[in-house]
Amino acid sequence: PGISKDPNRFTDRSGSVIEDLGGSDQTEAAVRRALDWFAKEQKTDGHWEETQSPIAHTGLVMLCYYSYGASHDKEGPYQETLKKALAWMLKKVGPEGQLMDGGRFYDHCIGTLALAEAYGASKDEHIKEPVTKAIKYLIRAQNPSTGGWRYAPYHIKKFDGDLSVSGWAFMAMASAQISDIPVSTDARKRGLAFLDRVGAGRKRGMYGYRTPRPSPSMTAEGMYAYELFAGAKKDPRLDESVKYLMTHLPDKEQENFYYWYYGTLSLRLYGGEGWEEWNSRMSPLLLKLQSKDGSWAPMGKR
Repeated sequence: PGISKDPNRFTDRSGSVIEDLGGSDQTEAAVRRALDWFAKEQKTDGHWEETQSPIAHTGLVMLCYYSYGASHDKEGPYQETLKKALAWMLKKVGPEGQLMDGGRFYDHCIGTLALAEAYGASKDEHIKEPVTKAIKYLIRAQNPSTGGWRYAPYHIKKFDGDLSVSGWAFMAMASAQISDIPVSTDARKRGLAFLDRVGAGRKRGMYGYRTPRPSPSMTAEGMYAYELFAGAKKDPRLDESVKYLMTHLPDKEQENFYYWYYGTLSLRLYGGEGWEEWNSRMSPLLLKLQSKDGSWAPMGKR
């Protein structure tokens, strides 16, 4: 959510902009219902939790608010909700910059991404030092050879890496860099090398989890990571990704929010006919699946 070089990415939700992005009055109303539901579900100390991963859950919800245009430092219906969430998250940053609980390194990546987006939205100096420390820890946790991330930092447990965790790490680093938090060039180069490692196809535009055995979810995530690090300009590798995703367009039987999430991010950033075809199926499906209270019920293996 939210990662874009557009300086207005946190603020402009005028009707014409939403329509240009593929949205509508219906989708905007659905987003507001969801944000209202989140506000009701927030714990008294500011976090959200469904399993043993409150840092990851809280980070994901914060991303929804910031990408909607809300901010902890801007008056609006969700300002207090975000203030409490941000205060809770900042307290979770450890002395070395680590942000981990039950969700292992997913927590650190998603928590760091949320703080980077919060800083990008506000330039609040109280966030800059914690998020800088978190980014440094993220880079320290990367496999120095393969360029990937896994469930634990590399200096704690050796691994090759997997694209599921690594995708969140790519997003956190991209958001930090766009928000003027220093990110090492070497770390980004190693990340691209990891995408080559798990990339399949003539242009390596189809991706697997830990090996070049492609799946729709990993291809969508790998495509988005590649766009963030190499750019979303016309590229044969990205064309190969789009061609693969077009053979797995959204439908209810997939029951795969994970795939829908990354497919929407990657194709929206790339644009063109692929995005239009994806969105023409994704938006009606999400609207149909939303519960009356504004939430979406869990479905599928993930």
